[in-house]
Amino acid sequence: MDEKTVADLFTKNIACSQIVFSELSEQFGISKEEAKKMASLFGGGMWSGEVCGAVSGALLALGMKYGHSEAGDEEGQKLGMEKLMKFKSRFEEEYNSIVCRSILGYDLSIPEEMAIINEKKIFENFCPKLVCRAITIAQEIIDEE
Repeated sequence: MDEKTVADLFTKNIACSQIVFSELSEQFGISKEEAKKMASLFGGGMWSGEVCGAVSGALLALGMKYGHSEAGDEEGQKLGMEKLMKFKSRFEEEYNSIVCRSILGYDLSIPEEMAIINEKKIFENFCPKLVCRAITIAQEIIDEE
């Protein structure tokens, strides 16, 4: 995935969360289409400026690889949390936060601030790089074993 492709997908109403998860999903038996549906409501920090959608998409993928599903699976939970914290640490090293409005410097849930985001073309010029980095960081963690 490259930044131009990400920017093009944004213009077609595909959110950061969808791009990240669909790029990583097929290795877990989830089609790109299914992944886009699963991640469709996480973009823009659930469109409230909360946890970055690219982070949410990456964590969905890491959950597919390292998540636990059985009650009482302390080892499984511990492994998943280790991978979550590793991703979070690496992402925050570059972006100082995992919160959309903190990363962007604007809250997209506030119309006046969304207008500034659009005026400054943040989705075109900044977010594609962030999306590509989220994909890379998650894939590196998946590939470490």
